[in-house]
This record gives sequence, structure tokens and C-alpha cells, in this order.
Amino acid sequence: MNQDRTWLVSVLFLDIFKFSTIPVDQQLKVKRHFQGLVSIQIASLDDGDTIRLDTGDGMAICYLGDPERLYPIARNLRDAFISQADSPDCSYKVRLGLNLGPVKIVEDLNHKRNSLGSGITDAERVMSFAAENQLLVSKSYFEMVNKLSQDYSRELQHLRLRANKHHQQHDIYELAVELVRVNNPNGAFTSSPAAAPSGSLAEPKFDPEAIKKISHEYAMYISRAEGERILQQTMQQASTLKQLCELLLKEIKSADDRYSFDPYLKSYGYSGYQ
Repeated sequence: MNQDRTWLVSVLFLDIFKFSTIPVDQQLKVKRHFQGLVSIQIASLDDGDTIRLDTGDGMAICYLGDPERLYPIARNLRDAFISQADSPDCSYKVRLGLNLGPVKIVEDLNHKRNSLGSGITDAERVMSFAAENQLLVSKSYFEMVNKLSQDYSRELQHLRLRANKHHQQHDIYELAVELVRVNNPNGAFTSSPAAAPSGSLAEPKFDPEAIKKISHEYAMYISRAEGERILQQTMQQASTLKQLCELLLKEIKSADDRYSFDPYLKSYGYSGYQ
């Protein structure tokens, strides 16, 4: 293969969420299960057009064939990971990023094909914005597949520009999910109706499903007991989910953890700050 050639390929980058925090005796089990699910889904791809790269806590799949072939595979994988997320035997979550970009095909030390270039690094950056079991798609990939069929514009929702920690802007799209998203013009979380007058049957102050999802994610950054205390306290102080999210974010001490929790909130519709 000509190593001087630049290939325009589709790249699916997958990352096992917080893999390093999984107990060591469970990491091998998780990795094998993860690889098994991926292998099943990519079995239909031509081996000659497929390069699989093990990243340690995930995998990158570079496909040299028709770029649109990777989208249904990514979609099916997202669904498969959601289905097994609460399995008592092997529970884990995955982030997915899909990109179309240039790569060079090279030979590694084991005389196997490897690939490098912005096509892969941009796929990884797109993936880094994803929440658990979320599929994000780059603008370059979306624009390509959307020219083939407008069905993609019904499934993929624009999330606008997102900046990584190096202040590089990425225009990304999200595979629509059925979690705590509401249809308002700003794509923001909304709370339930205000509490009813005393003596009547009161509506909950916040959407219970939204609180459940936020609480689960918050426990990734603050101990569950401390997180529950902070959540209950901030729910008393805030009148909207927007205010609640702002207060919760301020309580996270680590800048890196704040950076991770921020896109999680935005990925489910909250866009009240930049």
C-alpha cells in the first residue's frame, strides 16, 4: 500500500467511559465484552477496507469503503451499549464519535496496517464531548451523509460549536436520545410546573427523570452521599433546572471534572452557560 497516499476515511472512535476506575479484576471482562459487541457489528465490513486500532480503553475503526456504512454500525452499537448498561454481570458505558477526515495508512512494528492523521484525532475529539452511551457526529461526516439522504437530518440533531480544552472549535451533531430532552427553542432543560397552592396536590418542582439522570452522573465526580446532600440542598435553592445545574457545577472542585460534567449537561439539552 502506498504510504504517501492520503485517504479520506470514516472513523468511529469508541471509549469505555471511566475505564481506569473499573476494578482491575473486572477490566479484562469488560474489555472482552466490549470487543465482542464491536466485532459482531463490524463483521459485515470488508476486512480489506477496515483498520481496527486498540486504544487500551477503547477502539478506533477506520473504514476505507463507503463512508455511510459506519453510521448504522455506530447507531447499533450505541443501542447495544445502552441495552447492557445495567447488566449485573458486566456493566459499563461507552462514548462514541464518528468523523470523516484524512488519514495516512502506515505499517506498524508488527507489520500490520495502522493509520494516523487528523481523521482519527478529530474523531477522538468529537467522542470526548459525548456523555455516557452517547453518539456524536462531526460536521464533516454529517454533511457527507446528509447529501445522500435527508433521513440523517431527522436523526441527528445539531449541538452547535463546542470547544475542547485547547480552545479548538468543533461543530457536532448528536444521535437523538429519549432522555430528559424537551422541545423548547433554546434546547434547555425545563422544570415541571410551579408548585400548587398549599392544600392542593402539588406537582414536583423538577422533572424527576431529569433529576435522576443528573444525580447518577454527578456521582461520577462527587461521592454518592456527598452528591445527594449537595443535590438536595441546591434543589431547595434553585427555581429552575438551569439554576440547579449552575449550582451543582460550582460544587465540583476539580477543573477537569467540571469540564467533563459541563458537556454532559449540554448533551441533554442544557445550554445556559458557555
